[in-house]
Amino acid sequence: DKHTLLEALLAAAGIRAYPVLISSARRIDPDVPSPAQFDHRMLVVPTGTDTKDWIWLDTSTEVAPFRMLAARLRGKLALVIPTGGSHVGAAPARLMETPEDPPSRQIQQIRVTGRVSRLGKLTAHVHYSMTGDNALTLRMAFHRTSPTDWKQLGQLLSLNDGFRGEVTNVSASNPAQTRKPFEVDYEITQAKFLDWSRKDPELILPLPSIGIPAVPDRAAGGTGALQLGSPLEVDVRASIELPRGSGVHLPVPVNIARDYATYRSSYSSRDNMVTAVRHVVFIQREIPPELLADYLAFARALRMDEAQNVAVETKALPPRPPKD
Repeated sequence: DKHTLLEALLAAAGIRAYPVLISSARRIDPDVPSPAQFDHRMLVVPTGTDTKDWIWLDTSTEVAPFRMLAARLRGKLALVIPTGGSHVGAAPARLMETPEDPPSRQIQQIRVTGRVSRLGKLTAHVHYSMTGDNALTLRMAFHRTSPTDWKQLGQLLSLNDGFRGEVTNVSASNPAQTRKPFEVDYEITQAKFLDWSRKDPELILPLPSIGIPAVPDRAAGGTGALQLGSPLEVDVRASIELPRGSGVHLPVPVNIARDYATYRSSYSSRDNMVTAVRHVVFIQREIPPELLADYLAFARALRMDEAQNVAVETKALPPRPPKD
């Protein structure tokens, strides 16, 4: 119904749109001409002779940015059904491939700002700013959920990123403001985050793990390329205040550059504030079989860096207070 309405509105504005049938679950088989292969309907607006310029639209996502298709619908064959006319592009129904990538760069930024008390309690503010596939997932989730239940979404988001603790004050930007990155904020507290009673306490940096595709068994055996998906940039940063008088030994920074991806990290401290930055950019859509061993080494180095903690010295700390 949404697509029928959009098609009628476009027609009223003098814009022709073609119905599109596609499978959201799998790739269709061109040798099996059956309507049973399709389970989803979209629209495409023919704009010029080059089909790369055609505008694909899917109203079912409701809050997707202009020309944004969900990942499950991209890079797939779809049946385009011209609705008559003699203009450029009018032709019998035919199979066309949907765009492989989102219409704009995929960027994920996560900022964690907090403090650790003398009793080891973490109190932090977490801020997300995203574009691309993950942003679309969050937009849809917050759009379809009552604000009274946003705390549950925030809790699920924090758990998915590896944070443990109580989430409160969850807020989000307007999902319908699709020209801007989607933003989510929440506060999180976690008791006993840092164990000061240990001889050599370590601060586990409260940063989400960067999701990187794992090499499946068949690819590890050299039988196929590893699909990375659309290019993606992820930047995560944490600034954590320790009790005054704390001393720290920072992790070793890492800097790796490959044709398919880059990764760098940096760690610094000033007074009693520790700052950590991790940044990864996936450049290519896939890793060819001959580079899988190199990619495994790249992924291993990234994971080893994520496992680094900050060693904390406690000799200069004042006596611990009786309560937090």
